[in-house]
Amino acid sequence: MVQNIQVLLDDIIAESQQLLLLLSSDENYDLSQLGNQEINTIVSSRQQKFELLFNTYNQEELAEHSKLIEHIVQLDQRLVSQANQQKTDSKDKLSKLKKSQKAVKSYQKY
Repeated sequence: MVQNIQVLLDDIIAESQQLLLLLSSDENYDLSQLGNQEINTIVSSRQQKFELLFNTYNQEELAEHSKLIEHIVQLDQRLVSQANQQKTDSKDKLSKLKKSQKAVKSYQKY
């Protein structure tokens, strides 16, 4: 059964907001296997909805919902920005950890 375009768009927006919440949670949020699994599940569901949306509806039908689509674009921009920030933060943490381990090893020599 083909879902209503409004329902698909609303679902995509809800999942985008859910992803933003997961990615912008404080540093105590566990992005381990469980956290990554949750993110992957949402991303996969969201992707399927996008595919259904663009395979089912034509340009004119989508144009009628341009404000919702624009909102999705804005959420996606925030998602990309947040993901890039997480990536940078992870690199910084890894770099600090490596430097810390080098210091520990060098002190162990003496």
